[in-house]
This record gives sequence, structure tokens and C-alpha cells, in this order.
Amino acid sequence: MEKESLIDLIAYAKSIISLRMERSEQYEELARFLARKRRWVYATPHEEIDLDSEVKPLQEMIKKYKALPLLPQF
Repeated sequence: MEKESLIDLIAYAKSIISLRMERSEQYEELARFLARKRRWVYATPHEEIDLDSEVKPLQEMIKKYKALPLLPQF
């Protein structure tokens, strides 16, 4: 269950940055970070994932970018 929850949180973080950030180098870096994180979660056995240490940076990212206004097209 932890693994599925973490995958959902990564997808949510990606949706937040997609709705609030113009395409830029910073956006691309965040998108690549989230893609690598997602691949790592899929490849790692669930018992090797420390949910607490993985969730905190994602929650901070979500909080930071959720405070930004939506892009005009949304």
C-alpha cells in the first residue's frame, strides 16, 4: 500500500507543477526528478522504501508550488 500511495503522491506533485509552472529549465528539472523518483519507486521492493523520508520532500514541493496561481490556460 505504501508504494501505491507514494506513486499517487508523485503523480499529484507532477500535476501541481504542470498546472502552475511555465515550461522552463526549472520545470524540466522538476519533471525529470519526479520521473526518476517514480521509476525508482516502481523498481524498489516495497519493504526497502522508507515512506516517511520519501514523502516529506514531495509534500514540501506540493506546498511550495500549490501556492502559485494556475497558469492562464487553466
